Amino acid sequence: MWENRATKEQTTTSSDIYGGRDPRAIPVYTYREAARCLNIPPSTLKAWAAGQANFAAVLTPADTEQLSFFNLVEAWVVYDLRHRFHFSLQSLRRLFDQLRRTFPGLTHPIAQADLSVLDASGEGGHVRKVGRAKLFARHGQSSLLNLSKGDQTAFETVLHDLLERVEKSPASGIARLHPFITRERASHAPKTIVVDPTVAFGKPVIDGTGIPTAAVFQLFNAGNSIAEIAEDYDRTPNEIEDAIRYESVRSKAA
Repeated sequence: MWENRATKEQTTTSSDIYGGRDPRAIPVYTYREAARCLNIPPSTLKAWAAGQANFAAVLTPADTEQLSFFNLVEAWVVYDLRHRFHFSLQSLRRLFDQLRRTFPGLTHPIAQADLSVLDASGEGGHVRKVGRAKLFARHGQSSLLNLSKGDQTAFETVLHDLLERVEKSPASGIARLHPFITRERASHAPKTIVVDPTVAFGKPVIDGTGIPTAAVFQLFNAGNSIAEIAEDYDRTPNEIEDAIRYESVRSKAA
């Protein structure tokens, strides 16, 4: 898989369609587009990125009006930490400051570092009480560090990987994100849909193709059957159903 991607990256570099910039760092998503992609309320996402009167921002986007793919992954991490592991925004600001100090060479350490969560009982998984979880980080060959309490290490077998739905290229690091198709954030959820900053300008597509999920949804709403759309695009009915289900959830959220 990554052999094909390496070829693709070389082609992209030679054509230099991004003007020499890293496509993952280019602000291309409005707050509404990013929120729809991740199934996060737009007001919540903007508060995290720009702050509000009563609290400071958690993310640090390079653009005040648009977000990059790196920012998308950062928001993905914050949502997981907030809603699945019940970290407070105050604690996240402190932990992310520690993360930036630990890895000063990373431009987007929240997205680029390997982050994991450990609950107080020593078992990775869903945490029900505020303050019980611990956040760990590592990048490259560095040791696994406990950002929540000094530099203590942890056994990797009991950690929950926050970026389990993010694919990384051995050469370039973080490369693609598989958003959840429905609001259920289960680890076993299908990875049919992907957000790749080098495909379809970073819009959600069916994995392995350049087919935007929005285009599939439009055809379905226009009266085309799932079987007809699958035949037109030479995809399986299950892939088309997942694309429609994903866009349906996004449409309702909007």
